[in-house]
Amino acid sequence: MHKVVPIQFSELEKFVDQWAKPTFKERYAARMASSMAEIEEFYHAMYPRMDEIVDCFKTYQPRQIPEGLKPLLMLALAFMDTAAPVELFHTPNVPYGLDFWRLEMDEHLTVV
Repeated sequence: MHKVVPIQFSELEKFVDQWAKPTFKERYAARMASSMAEIEEFYHAMYPRMDEIVDCFKTYQPRQIPEGLKPLLMLALAFMDTAAPVELFHTPNVPYGLDFWRLEMDEHLTVV
């Protein structure tokens, strides 16, 4: 399925298929399947746009986000999931952490 972000963020659309996943577990799996070069490319593309992206959601309640903005929200969530690997770990995995497939998440709290 082709997902589209708002036109002012069109340069981020190339990341949608890889990173715009609706659950933490899917975003974490995408992170683990990606090279550090891919993670860093995504992170550095998103970072300067995050204030503007957050502004897009300020007028909505979490469960009232329009369908057209959900891919952008999922990219923002993925950005947060890539911050630690880029800023701290320098590896997709959490050093000395649990294997990601062992995590059990209660995804009913996901806002999308």
